[in-house]
Amino acid sequence: MQHKSTGNPREAGRGRHASIPLGDSKQTAQQDIAARNPAPVDSPPAPPRQHLTPGEPHKPKRLATELGIESPNGSPYRPSRSNPNVHYLSGDILARPLDLPRRERIGLYLAIAIAVVISGVFLYFFLDATANAPARELEKMEESLARDVSLDLPDMVSLLGLDDAAIDAKLKETGATFFERKPAGTAEPYEIIKLPQDVTLLQAGELYALGVSKLTAPQAALLLNGSWDLNIERKNGINMSLHYADFKSGSLDNAITNALVAENLAQNGEPDRGEDDGYGNAYATGSLAAADKNYTWTVSACPLKQIYSVAGLPDDAVYVGIRIKSA
Repeated sequence: MQHKSTGNPREAGRGRHASIPLGDSKQTAQQDIAARNPAPVDSPPAPPRQHLTPGEPHKPKRLATELGIESPNGSPYRPSRSNPNVHYLSGDILARPLDLPRRERIGLYLAIAIAVVISGVFLYFFLDATANAPARELEKMEESLARDVSLDLPDMVSLLGLDDAAIDAKLKETGATFFERKPAGTAEPYEIIKLPQDVTLLQAGELYALGVSKLTAPQAALLLNGSWDLNIERKNGINMSLHYADFKSGSLDNAITNALVAENLAQNGEPDRGEDDGYGNAYATGSLAAADKNYTWTVSACPLKQIYSVAGLPDDAVYVGIRIKSA
């Protein structure tokens, strides 16, 4: 029986669909969709999506392991209190114990022990230098002053009639050790230093090169105790001067008296004495006659520390000068 169209599109549509088998219609639709959206060639399959259960934290262990921030609970994140699907970096790693490994602890303890030992050594030498060094310097100086040495002052009056070469020869006949600062026979005034018996020329040269004022108290006592300096100028007659350090007299007056006796200058009676010769020195003065010529002499004394600024020398040490010159 032939179906007749009524002119209604819906009925016409129903009539067409009704004439197509169901299986053929589904296959035809799939082919049409595939034609419109062709699959990419050689496209790798997409990885399956990871579905999280609400409240379950995400655990990117590879990232945590590489960064070294994996927390004790196995995750570098913590869930949000308001939304369990939102996670923040966990601060659990900051609460871990800060204990050093055993090897590092041993090395640290060893370094501390070495530092303590070194500090102790430095502290010992520092305290020894500040507390004990002055006592040792004083002991050495006292030993230098207690040495069995003598001044053996030259007889200045007997040298007045001699020239420099004869004076030099007469002094060296005594067998003492001399340091010639300005030898005889030169254009400069003659100057010679008699050294203590136990001081060599090499030692004296080294000490004088440093400068007496720059020596330590033991060095200065070693060099000055038992030595004297003779200087002779020959302009307008003769001007002979002798200087030495007196560690035994104990006062300026005693040092002057002992010098007068040693040089036999008080033979003409008591000399004139004074407290200030214009340079702040105590003094005694007088005159004498020798080799048919007249001379004046002066013995002066002042504290040794006014001449040499050496810390530690005795306060009662005296610097003595004896001068004889043509009248």
